[in-house]
Formats: sequence, C-alpha cells, structure tokens
Amino acid sequence: MVGSVEVQLHAGDAGPLLQLEDARAGHDLHHPRGDIQIDETAPVITRKDIRIHAPPHTIWKIQTDVEQWPLWQPKVDVVEKEGPGRLRPGAVFRWTTEGLDITSTVKQVERGKRLVWGGPAQGINAIHVWTFTPTRDGVLVHTEESWAGAPVVANRPRCRPPSPNPSTTG
Repeated sequence: MVGSVEVQLHAGDAGPLLQLEDARAGHDLHHPRGDIQIDETAPVITRKDIRIHAPPHTIWKIQTDVEQWPLWQPKVDVVEKEGPGRLRPGAVFRWTTEGLDITSTVKQVERGKRLVWGGPAQGINAIHVWTFTPTRDGVLVHTEESWAGAPVVANRPRCRPPSPNPSTTG
C-alpha cells in the first residue's frame, strides 16, 4: 500500500444501496463475503490509500459523479455515462485518460462503502475496486486495480496504470 495524502473536499449527497454483479464476463472474482475483488493473478496490480478530511457522503458523491471527473482530475479528458441516474451494477461509462479510451462497466455498488468497475481499454482488462471507510475526521479511501491482457504481458516492465491519481484508471 502507498502512504496517505491529506485532501479537503466539499460537495453533496449520496445514492441508494445497490446490488452485486459479475466482475467480468465469464469470471467471478468474489471474496468469501461475496465482494468482487481484483484479479490477484494479473501481471499488473496497484494499491493506493488516501485519507480525506470530508464527510463520507461528500466523497462518495464526488467519486460516483463520473461525468464531473474532468473538473477535478486533470488527466481525465472526457466522461460519458450511458443512461440517467446514479451508478448501479451494469451501468456503463466511457472515458479517456492519457490516450486510453476506456469503457467501464459498474460491477458492484454498496452505497458509501464500496464501488467496483471494470472493462477493456485497448486489449487491457482492468478491474478497479474502491472502498470507503469512515474515520474520526473523514474517510480512508482504498483503491486496488488489476490489469490483464496481451498488451500488459508484452509490456509488463513498462505497464502501469496511467496516473498516480487513484481515480484515473479502468
């Protein structure tokens, strides 16, 4: 795990509790509790933590309002979400970051606590898991991501998620 970073954020409200879906076509990567996990056998895995001094519902709202990512994530160029409403299992959003065109499908949502999406980006299959743990003075956000696929295997020494910002990958 990477160390902590202190950040101040202020925003709105959170969405409803939603249910579980498959991690990726043909493969269920479930934890014994039923949570979807990253692919621990993938050639590239990254884990990061950040402590944020803001209410949990604020952090959840900012992270799940994907269409607003370009306003606070300079490496995200554009995000288009299919359909109205909050993120839910099966929801799809397309976005670009650092030259990658990414299609992400939401796999699991547990309002305010856990968010999982994944999908393809130029032959790379990513699974991205977010957990949000309330603390005395805000939230500990933990993110894990796995990358698999032929481009990753071929370029493993150079392959890494495109940004140090925890929100800007698959």
